[in-house]
Amino acid sequence: MTKYKATYIGSSSCEKNYYNQHFEYRGKIYMVTVPVGWNGSSDYRNNGYMSQKNQHKRAQQAIDAELDNPKTEENHIERNGADDGFEMFWQFVNQ
Repeated sequence: MTKYKATYIGSSSCEKNYYNQHFEYRGKIYMVTVPVGWNGSSDYRNNGYMSQKNQHKRAQQAIDAELDNPKTEENHIERNGADDGFEMFWQFVNQ
């Protein structure tokens, strides 16, 4: 259980037998996929979808990790393609 609460935003259709529920958690929006006619006591695993409880848990853990452990600029290396990677490699080798 987290110390923050998620706020329900709304729903949208997804696939024939599923719909998406949208939530806001700590200022970030995430989505949970739920089958039509979902029973709150069921733990479904159809077509690769995990239970709604686990979807909430994983989404909230990812948001917590992102917000509680921000990346610093010096740890962040942006790669624009293979040429940039080779250039970085040769700079390292030539040092």
